[in-house]
Amino acid sequence: MQARRKAAAKKEVNLDSLVQSGAAGAYEALQLYRSRALKLNAKDEFGAALSTCAGGATALLKFKYNSEGSELCNLLLDFVTEYVNHVQCLRAIYLFYSIFPIGCCIANP
Repeated sequence: MQARRKAAAKKEVNLDSLVQSGAAGAYEALQLYRSRALKLNAKDEFGAALSTCAGGATALLKFKYNSEGSELCNLLLDFVTEYVNHVQCLRAIYLFYSIFPIGCCIANP
């Protein structure tokens, strides 16, 4: 009986569909991205933690959930400062920058 409960609890959630479902879904996706990234970081899987943050922030920002996306960006920056010289860190920054270049949100004067 317990094994069945554990298997049900481990069911994979499609975070992209949550983001697209509306504001409540986006907030739930944020919490799941955040907890997943923190768990990966605790296991010293920082490459996966960075990818999770970058991918989640990208998905949220694409659908204009700016506060949720910026929260994941802040978590990404926390990880970056922790692993600043690691190659996975640089790849995550490049991935995010290639999708959202600096200056894309700055209005023309």
